[in-house]
Amino acid sequence: MGLQGRTGIVYLIDFLANREGVTGGTERQLVELAKRLDPERFRPVVFCLQEFCRTPFWEGLSCEKHVLDVYSLGSRRGAEAFLWFVRYLRQNRVDIVQTYFHDSTLFGIAAARLAGVKRTVSCRRDLGFWHEGGTKTRLSLVNRITHRILVNSRAVKDAVVKLEGVAPDKVDVILNGIDADAVELTAPAPLRREFPAIGPGDRVVGMVANLNRGVKRVDVLVRAAFEVRKRVPGARFLVVGGGRLEGGLRRLIRELGLEGAVILAGARDSALAYVKAFDVGVLTSDSEGFPNAILEYMAAGVPVVATDVGGNREVVRDRSLGVLVPPGDHAALARAIVGLLEDDARRAETGSRGRGLIRSTFAWDRKIGEMSRYYEGLLSRP
Repeated sequence: MGLQGRTGIVYLIDFLANREGVTGGTERQLVELAKRLDPERFRPVVFCLQEFCRTPFWEGLSCEKHVLDVYSLGSRRGAEAFLWFVRYLRQNRVDIVQTYFHDSTLFGIAAARLAGVKRTVSCRRDLGFWHEGGTKTRLSLVNRITHRILVNSRAVKDAVVKLEGVAPDKVDVILNGIDADAVELTAPAPLRREFPAIGPGDRVVGMVANLNRGVKRVDVLVRAAFEVRKRVPGARFLVVGGGRLEGGLRRLIRELGLEGAVILAGARDSALAYVKAFDVGVLTSDSEGFPNAILEYMAAGVPVVATDVGGNREVVRDRSLGVLVPPGDHAALARAIVGLLEDDARRAETGSRGRGLIRSTFAWDRKIGEMSRYYEGLLSRP
C-alpha cells in the first residue's frame, strides 16, 4: 500500500484542457474518477505534462495535482521532468500509475517501471483513427512493459488488439460513467430566448461536438437537416461546440440555404443545459471509442440517433433505446430524425428507456465500484 495505508494512484495525462480551454470527454472522465474514489481507500494524484490544463476545471480538482511543463519528450526539460517524476514515484510509494494519451503513456509507463511501481495501466479511449506508423511502433514497444491496458468499450479493445498487436487477455474493458444526478438537476437552456430563430412550436435536433475534429462529421448533420426540413419545416438544428471547422460548416449552411435553420452555438462552459432542451440528440462521427455525448443525451431523456460505429452500439443496444445509421449517410440520418420528430409517443418512450439504462448501468456510483474493484484486483494478482 502507499502512504497512510491507502492505495496510491498517479494519473498522468497530456493536459486537462487544450489551448482554447476546451475539455474533452477523456479529461472529464479522469477528473470524475479522481474526485469520486473513496479517500479512505485511495490516494489519487493527477499529473499533466503541459501547462494549458490550468483552467477552472483544473482548479476545481481537490486532490494533489502537478504540472510537469513538458512539451517535447526528447527535450532537456523532458529529461529533467522524467527523472523528477521517477523520484516522486519512489518517494511517495505509488502503487499504480495510469496513463492517458500517447505522450503520457510513453513518458509515464517507462518512469513507473524504472521507479518500481507495482502496477501500470495504459488507457485507450478511441479506435486509433489518428495512429501513424511511428505511433504504432512506439505503443507496441511500451506495451511490452505495461501490465494492463484499460479501454472504455469492446470496440476499442478490438481495435487495440488489431492495431497494436496486444494479446486480448491483457486488455480490460470498463465503460464510461456519467453523473446522472447532475443531469437531472440541470435546468434546460432557454433556447428560444438565446436563439431567436427557434420559434415556440419548433423541434430542436441537437448535437454536442468538438469542431476541431473532422471525424465528428458535423457536415453530415447539416446535409441531413436540408432533407429533414422538407418533411418537418419546424425542425431546427443546434450544434454545441466550437473549433476550426466552424468556418467551413457556415459556408455549407449558406450553400444549402439553411441560415437560421442550422445554428452553430459555439463552445459552452456546460453543454448539459442545451442537451436538456433537445428534442432529439444526434451523433454523426465516423469513429467513436465510447460516446460521452450519447450518455448525456440518454441521461437527459433525449432520444438518440447515432452512427453505427465503435462503441455506439454498446449504449444504443436496440431500437427501443435509439436509432443507429450508417456513417456518412445523411439520407439515412434524415429518415431516422424524421421518424422520431413525427412520433411524439415513440420519442417520449425512447427517451424514458434511455434514462433508465443510464441509471441502471452507467451512473458514477456503479462505475466507481467497478474501478475500485479493478484496482484492488490489480494489486492482488501475482
